[in-house]
Amino acid sequence: MADPYRFLSGVGQQHLLKCISILFNHDEELLKFFFSHKQPILRMPAKCLMDEASKFDIKEQLLIRVALDYWNRRGAARLADMLAEWDHEYWLRFLHSVTYLEEAESDLVDLLAPKKSNTRKK
Repeated sequence: MADPYRFLSGVGQQHLLKCISILFNHDEELLKFFFSHKQPILRMPAKCLMDEASKFDIKEQLLIRVALDYWNRRGAARLADMLAEWDHEYWLRFLHSVTYLEEAESDLVDLLAPKKSNTRKK
């Protein structure tokens, strides 16, 4: 999936950026790592970001994965990893960002929601 940012309304764009900023606790280093300095797009492809994220602590690596999941569903954040590594502060940031994401305009929620299958189990 391409960066969904360009497909969002202005309100949706601001909401997504704010959600990631909340997740990163407004940490300038993480925000500069994640986004291009020229515009709000990923600084590099998701796979390359994850490879380069290895210089960060495991907690921050997980934050970057979650942010990629918010951005384009390419972070592959795992709950088991989050449970093993995050302390109370990280969980609060995550929950605050998820709550903020849930309040988003429907265009953002629709873009980030997994595609539903039309097939039904019988």
